Amino acid sequence: MSAGDIFVPILLSVFLCSGFTISSYIKYEKLPGVAFDFKIHVDAGEKECFYQWALDGTRLAVDYQVLRGGDGTAGFAITHPNGTQILPYVWKEKDSYQTDFADEGTYEICLDNKYSMFSSLLVSLLIVNYKAEQWDLHSKALEELDVSVTNFTEELKLVDERINRAMRDQRSGQLHEIKDYYMLEANLSYIHWWSLTQCVLIICTSFFQAYFLKKFFD
Repeated sequence: MSAGDIFVPILLSVFLCSGFTISSYIKYEKLPGVAFDFKIHVDAGEKECFYQWALDGTRLAVDYQVLRGGDGTAGFAITHPNGTQILPYVWKEKDSYQTDFADEGTYEICLDNKYSMFSSLLVSLLIVNYKAEQWDLHSKALEELDVSVTNFTEELKLVDERINRAMRDQRSGQLHEIKDYYMLEANLSYIHWWSLTQCVLIICTSFFQAYFLKKFFD
């Protein structure tokens, strides 16, 4: 499942991580859904966990991808509000999870980097929680207006598929671009320090050659 597949044709309200308080949860009850998109640093040998509040009967979808660091994989697990681990840890470069009917409560979403003792990870994490029934209410409103719901829905599905495909391609392109950028940056740093080391080695070699040549004639 890709990131684009978990979006629905309703408006998702996006909140920034900073300033998100309990009042935001209360406001969420009147909104179709929320979406969060993070880029997270997970230190070597450490674990980072996030907590997403979900209303009863909503859909919860999580998608992640390792951008750089370590061996390119991260542990991923989700814990139910009752403490049961609904998705055990798996170590992959990218993965996704979706539940059609979430139970009300706080879900724990964890990223683990315990197998890497020296290198941190940069991970892109997307969390979406939305109300599927909002679209059903919209369809009922169309029926009251004597609109051909069947044709209208088919057209909307076609538009939705194209939008999802475009968003999926766009997100995939952005992630590849970020990953390539960090790779180029790492290669540039490697070439810079290796070239500097060679220059220092050449200078030292020339100095010792001149010194021993002078000592030979002395």
